[in-house]
Amino acid sequence: MKLVQKIAFGIGAIALSTGVLAQDAEITYNEHVGQIINENCVVCHREGGIGPMQFENYDQVRPWAPLIQLKVASREMPPYAYDHGIGIQDLKGDWRLAQEEIDTITQWVNNGSPLGPVDIVPPAPILPDLDAWNFEPKAW
Repeated sequence: MKLVQKIAFGIGAIALSTGVLAQDAEITYNEHVGQIINENCVVCHREGGIGPMQFENYDQVRPWAPLIQLKVASREMPPYAYDHGIGIQDLKGDWRLAQEEIDTITQWVNNGSPLGPVDIVPPAPILPDLDAWNFEPKAW
């Protein structure tokens, strides 16, 4: 009887670990990470932007994936030093990544940064014109 329990436990452990790995493998640039990058990074990391490298597509992001993982996991990027434990946390224009977004990027990088289905394209970012005046006039 104990042998049967050990075998069942072993099979269950293998099935569970395989399921977790399969779940992690499902995270791709086209389906998940591209949207996070477009919504949070491309505003600076684009041609003409202040970021030192461009993140406008998978081919530009992929070589930087390990560094992106490091910087978002340490909350150095996006570069706004909010304290998560003090003060008002619901800020207008808050660029902090949610922990779920950080976890998604981390899992994506840990799984080899796959592109994903080529028929799925991440939504394009909505970006301000780099040459436009970005301050609204005050109504004094």
